[in-house]
Amino acid sequence: MCMHFCCVGSTAAEENSPLDPDHYLHVHFSDFARQRIDLLNNNYSGRPDKLLLEQRGEAYVSSYRRADPESLEVLVRKTRCETSPFIGVMRFTKRTFESNGGCPESAPLGPYHVIRKQYVTEIFRYDQNQWR
Repeated sequence: MCMHFCCVGSTAAEENSPLDPDHYLHVHFSDFARQRIDLLNNNYSGRPDKLLLEQRGEAYVSSYRRADPESLEVLVRKTRCETSPFIGVMRFTKRTFESNGGCPESAPLGPYHVIRKQYVTEIFRYDQNQWR
């Protein structure tokens, strides 16, 4: 994390304004963010192609999580730090889906309902030509 607090060559308004969506770094970060959503969805322990199943009392519950690529919003801003001149902010919605059944075979059949909705914000810095 960069701890420089001086600003050379730009105004405070320039520092806080987001980059234009056509700017190459905004496009680069948008691609990075979409890849990150795909990575998250592939790494969840409960996915539509790899459901989690657990017994809760007399019932069985099948579940999975999904980061919604359609909800993805990205923003890139300039910083005052020479070593990390830009930050990228990605926001998306993560949902947990569940289906109940009376036996292990019926729970995965659905229908699935959203039981939890989380709003996620992740912040990355642009350092040595990479988002980290």
